[in-house]
Amino acid sequence: MKHISLEPWQSHPLSFANTSIRLFEYDGMLLRGISATYEPQVRELFKKGVLDALIARELLVQTEISDYSSDEYPLVLKHERISTITYPAEWAPEALRAVGMAVLDLQEVLLNHGYILGDISPWNILFRRTEPVFVDFGSLVWGAAATIEQFVNEFHRYYIWPLQLAKKGLWRYVIYLVGDFNHAVQYDDALLLLGPRELARSATFPGRARIWSGEFLRRTLPESVNKYLQRLGIGVKAPAAKPSATDLRVRIDDLRASLSGVKLPKSDRWAKYYEESQTFDRLNDWNQKQLSVKQVLGEVSPRSLFDVCPSGGWYSLLAGSMGIRVVSSDVVPEMMNQLYLTARNGDRDIYPIVMDFCDPTPARGVANNWFKPATQRFRSEMVMCLAAVPTLVFGSQLSFDQIVAGLAAFSEKWLLVEFIPWEDEIAGKYWEARQHHWYTQANFVHALEHHFRIRRT
Repeated sequence: MKHISLEPWQSHPLSFANTSIRLFEYDGMLLRGISATYEPQVRELFKKGVLDALIARELLVQTEISDYSSDEYPLVLKHERISTITYPAEWAPEALRAVGMAVLDLQEVLLNHGYILGDISPWNILFRRTEPVFVDFGSLVWGAAATIEQFVNEFHRYYIWPLQLAKKGLWRYVIYLVGDFNHAVQYDDALLLLGPRELARSATFPGRARIWSGEFLRRTLPESVNKYLQRLGIGVKAPAAKPSATDLRVRIDDLRASLSGVKLPKSDRWAKYYEESQTFDRLNDWNQKQLSVKQVLGEVSPRSLFDVCPSGGWYSLLAGSMGIRVVSSDVVPEMMNQLYLTARNGDRDIYPIVMDFCDPTPARGVANNWFKPATQRFRSEMVMCLAAVPTLVFGSQLSFDQIVAGLAAFSEKWLLVEFIPWEDEIAGKYWEARQHHWYTQANFVHALEHHFRIRRT
């Protein structure tokens, strides 16, 4: 056993105030110190096979007992490090649905061992490729203190209501609400944006009607009336202190049906596009641009790539098929939905995110140290920007210098960029409405030369 120093003030910024189960970065490893108070409970999780069951189903980040100990922490765990970090406010709606399903699967496994998950926030989930994995080990330890009502209420706030907003085409509201990691979509938010009729659909299944009708009564009727209704047995009754596993299993089945039943808007355009993009072996059918991009990716062989405004995602899928880890970013949630589902079906190392290139996710938290900015998390060996310059210039009103600076912020080495002249059909439709006479290839190359050495293809 190797004795090391793990002081609370050296801990990971997301460990917050609890010093009993604390996360540390030590010598390139991700370690979690367990105090003497919680050591027996954590060892029991290993002994009972709870962690092995979760890890075997790829629901929990890989975790093992390390050979380290410290004065404060007699037990030190070692966690798998997830290389690409995306946040819930960046996920496509289908990715959020997948996370909700994983949370329900996780809770079912825990029920087999007598536990209830303590914190089901999507901020406790990371993606390994396209599969969500739970990383908040602390929630598995004191999860038994949670109640069924808490679990159901939080599941609506974090998963069902956001997807219902996406169904109505209100995903931009979800980005801001889910971005509030302490609150997500509150009842008042859902009532305002969805309306009482849509909220009432959450009470379709037996058992849930009591929760939401009671919640609605508490918020809309005078306190004296609520008390009277409770005496009559109409109001919401306090949940049992120790709800049975059967009760929660029934609720999990209901929640799974509700989550899968939310019909998200689909675009036939993107569905057809991805259906035609499944294979990359028929090179005879490719155009010159596709062949050139494949050649560049093959020659450079970047390990990671950030695809800006990915033109449907075909080139992201191409890079993924070549073994490159890809983060693909666009503002269209329907397109990112389809890219996520396609990448997941092919087990590609692709991370589709809904993010505006003009407004990338900033750092957040005390001293901007809790959550890292997109320019740090998604910085890649290569940035790819194809057919997007006209949109960024004429649509987002960016100058060449702003575009290039934004691309350089994500690039460690290379930039693969396509300039489309105004005479082209794609740029021409913008040019007719707003003629920027500085929109020339020579000026674009000049802007590039401030950050990159030019290699024309």
